[in-house]
Formats: sequence, C-alpha cells, structure tokens
Amino acid sequence: MDAAPPTVAARLCAECGLCCNGAMFHMVILQPGENPRALAALGLKIKRKHSLAYMPQPCRAHVGGCCTVYEQRPQRCRIFECRTLTRLANDEITETAALEKIHDARRRLAHIHELLVRAGETNAEHPLSKRCDAITSDEAHPPAVRETLAAALGEFETLLDADFRITPLAPTVI
Repeated sequence: MDAAPPTVAARLCAECGLCCNGAMFHMVILQPGENPRALAALGLKIKRKHSLAYMPQPCRAHVGGCCTVYEQRPQRCRIFECRTLTRLANDEITETAALEKIHDARRRLAHIHELLVRAGETNAEHPLSKRCDAITSDEAHPPAVRETLAAALGEFETLLDADFRITPLAPTVI
C-alpha cells in the first residue's frame, strides 16, 4: 500500500522550517511531564535555566526540512501552528500565497546569512538574533556593515511578526 500523500501543512512546513531553525525563536520551553533525559537521548540539546528546561534553537532534529524526532517531539512543537498555517486553515489565504510568504521569508533569511558570513559570523548553532547581535553590537565592525545587517534583520522580524509568529495565550516559545 502506498503512503498517504503529505498534507498541505506538511508540505509547507517542510518548505519553511522557520520555527525550528533558530530564525523565529531562541528556545522551546519543555512542558510539565516532558522528560528532558528522554529528549536528550533522541539527540536534542536540552538546557536548564533556573528550574526551566528548554531546547535551544536551532533544533538539532531539524534536518533537511524535516524533524528527525517527529513522533517524539516536545509538546510545544506538536501544538505550534504559525500564523500562515492558521490563515490557510481558515481559508484566508491560498496554498500558493502561503508558499510565496515562505519563499519570501527564506530569501530574506538567506540574505541575512550572507551578511553574517561576510561579517565573519559563521556559528550556525546560535539563534539568528543572537548571531546578528554579535555583529551589530561589536564596534569593531564598520558602521555600514552593522546598519545593513540591523536593517535586514528588522525587516525580517517585521515579516515574521506579520506572517508567521502568533501571539501566545501563555508562554509557549521564547
């Protein structure tokens, strides 16, 4: 028997990955009842700050547009649905429009990555905003480099807020 075709959401998520790759969030907070050791055994990096267990972003399980621990992923990852997917589910936009938003975000992200590499910041293990902060707050970099990167990040953050991030009812991901 053939496998079922991927859902629209699955296709779009595989094209996107912004919620997993460190571009949208710094971390995913683990929820009560989740087992940090079991998640770490899957290869996920788990940290603690005070009594809070969290998974720093980018997520190690996000590989090639897919989650390698999908069936065992943390609860917050299971329930997160970006604004674009919500709008698609509510028939406010089409799949084509959603895909265009994703491709626009990915183009902007690639541009920011290019600026970071040119500035010498190549540590892809940190969230995007922290990588950008390392350059924009370092006066050793020329003002034009810092300003260009800050402007590109500002435009990207505006796009994320408009089309991808949700306003949580309770702290889910920070």
